[in-house]
Amino acid sequence: MGAADYGPVIASSIIVSEQWDQLGSLLAAARIASDAGIGGTTAAGSNTAPISSSSSGLDSFSWRLESSGFFSVASIAKALARDKDNAWQPATIGLLSEMWKVFIPPKIQFFAWRLFIARLPVKDLLLSRGVDLTSSDPMCVLCGSQPESLAHLFFFCNVSKTMWSRKFLWVGIASVISLEVFMDFGILQTKVKSLKDRRRLNIIWIATSWSLWCMRNAIIFEQGQYSFDVVYYNVMFYSWSWLATKSMFSPSSSFFDWYMAPLDYFSDV
Repeated sequence: MGAADYGPVIASSIIVSEQWDQLGSLLAAARIASDAGIGGTTAAGSNTAPISSSSSGLDSFSWRLESSGFFSVASIAKALARDKDNAWQPATIGLLSEMWKVFIPPKIQFFAWRLFIARLPVKDLLLSRGVDLTSSDPMCVLCGSQPESLAHLFFFCNVSKTMWSRKFLWVGIASVISLEVFMDFGILQTKVKSLKDRRRLNIIWIATSWSLWCMRNAIIFEQGQYSFDVVYYNVMFYSWSWLATKSMFSPSSSFFDWYMAPLDYFSDV
């Protein structure tokens, strides 16, 4: 499979999410009483009553998600929870389901959630929302050759792909799965049968994404320079520390053990 053909599940989900925002449409529909069918069969659209005339002769709205007829934020939250399929594609929902099971801190879960639903504030997303970036180069700060988008930054940028490749070699599973599968969070869940191995690989996957994102931000906001070594060893440290916290490892356990054999370490996780 060539580079032009490579399109990981997570990257595909990001590209789809960048094309439309069904969640935004759902929320917008919730704010509009639609006698013209706005919102179609979404939770908000089907529960917004048309304008009606009261006995006093004044027009009024009636919000069907509340027995009182008045709009409430809580009713929208319940509708979103009930009808999440209207917000994201099935592939994205599957990614999120697996992500919530990974042993990572809440801050990193929030990052991964925004990554999987394509809501990290990368340059092309900011531009599409009308944010003025005239003082900033819209190109990817890692490679400088393509406009920065989520799919490019994490998966198609040559600098990022080099990091994924090196992490793949470090894990040492070339005889089991390919680099393309390793980079694809969705397919990784189906190709790796061992639950313990999958847990470790998922943490390494998210640690790699997080380290690339941190480096990208350091370049933009702290005028830093890209360092392969910093990203490479941050991936190891983050993944080790997250797993170590979960496993309640003994003081004799070391980072060196993790560095030498990541899939053999933390046998209790």
